[in-house]
Amino acid sequence: MPLTFAAGRALAPTLTEDDRVLLALVNTAQSVRVTVEVDRQPLPSLVPLRGGRWSVYPAYGEGGAIVSASGAGVAEVQWPQTWTPLEAAAREHGLTV
Repeated sequence: MPLTFAAGRALAPTLTEDDRVLLALVNTAQSVRVTVEVDRQPLPSLVPLRGGRWSVYPAYGEGGAIVSASGAGVAEVQWPQTWTPLEAAAREHGLTV
């Protein structure tokens, strides 16, 4: 599904009605994570971009932005600025940009 980004952010659908029905049947406390990818602009697999407790970035992985699905069925996706992967690559090697 095409997304429209404004200032690096977009609202992405995360759950279909079928997803909601299935999750209600499973009755799990686990959260659902969705990877949003942009065609022809995959993000590099860099440790600093994977998020986590000490990360200065939102979570990115598998070539895209990782967001948690909400009960509303949409989540805000923040796509990194062009320099962010460069900065993350430098951090991964103990350097700063």
